[in-house]
Amino acid sequence: MAFTSINPATGETLASYEETSAAAIADIIANVHEAWREWRHRDFGERARFMRAAAGLLRDRSQDYARLMAEETGKPVRQGVAEAQKCATTCDYFADNSARSMRLR
Repeated sequence: MAFTSINPATGETLASYEETSAAAIADIIANVHEAWREWRHRDFGERARFMRAAAGLLRDRSQDYARLMAEETGKPVRQGVAEAQKCATTCDYFADNSARSMRLR
């Protein structure tokens, strides 16, 4: 079964996505688990660099993400930009504070 993304304002089909099989999902979960096993041994400084890089990408691509949100959900572009930037701010927050929060436990 395919899933279709439709622009709510125009009714235009934006994209169509095939359903992911149970076997493919099991492979994805196994790969994610293996990545987590490696990730959990990285120090907070290295993790923070990845989070800051993600924040930078979110900011750099915020207009693109906002247009996609507008096409798929009807969200105003301005709100989509703000949402992408809020996600970037969240990445920065965790990059700056995760190590401290672990020390408080």
